[in-house]
Amino acid sequence: MEVQAEIKVPEMQGVSAKLKGYLLTGSDDKQARRRYPAVIILPGGAYRLLCSREEEPVAYQFLAAGVQAFILEYTVWPQGEYPTAQCQVLLAIEYIRNHAEEFCVDPNRIGLCGFSAGGHLAASVGAFWNDPDILSKIGDRGRRVRPDRLILCYPVITSGEYAHIDSIPNLLGSRQEQPDLLAKMSLENQVTAEYPPVLIWHTQEDQSVPVENALLLVNALVKEKVPVEFHLYPRGAHGLALGTFLSDETKRHGEKHPCSEWVDKAVQFLYE
Repeated sequence: MEVQAEIKVPEMQGVSAKLKGYLLTGSDDKQARRRYPAVIILPGGAYRLLCSREEEPVAYQFLAAGVQAFILEYTVWPQGEYPTAQCQVLLAIEYIRNHAEEFCVDPNRIGLCGFSAGGHLAASVGAFWNDPDILSKIGDRGRRVRPDRLILCYPVITSGEYAHIDSIPNLLGSRQEQPDLLAKMSLENQVTAEYPPVLIWHTQEDQSVPVENALLLVNALVKEKVPVEFHLYPRGAHGLALGTFLSDETKRHGEKHPCSEWVDKAVQFLYE
């Protein structure tokens, strides 16, 4: 079953996000309907575009493994200055929770899966779901907007020394020179005990988003005693997505990068 919804932030006129869901249907007996974990996929693209290889191919893999899969086409540059996309993600989480019975979703197992800049988006939602600046845009909705798990795939994390050259400027737009806001986007400095559990993977050869991004966040999570599972692969360029021919035209059917195991690990992570 497929569903679609438009996610609008009341304080942000003229922009909206599109939420697409791919769902396993439950039993006809309402009392016996199964509840599956859900994941909202946030594709990368430097906060400037959305990479299609990190959308439907990933959603179908999650769905086949028993996870209700959603893709959020969030607003990017130039209309998507911070915190537009963050607010859209939070309202998408709430939307799924509000429709948990209809969508056969366990409302306590709703995760985010972000790639590259989408990883920064997911990680920032984990940090800022109760931030006053965010709440001023969407209202105080309590823990209904908090993600239960974060899956971060070669994520952008920092705005400091190892920052991705395009993502943070695109996110902040006209405010990219504001020191306080720029510092706030270094998510390794925003981790608290309220941060959701995290599964994160990266490649050591990534030349676009240095692996130090992942390492900075992992160290911060360990310091705050937030559960974290980290996988580092020595080989592989940026943007591997599934690590199969579906996202890499140089591979033949059946060929896989070692990172392709991440989907199975992520499903287990969501079910734990």
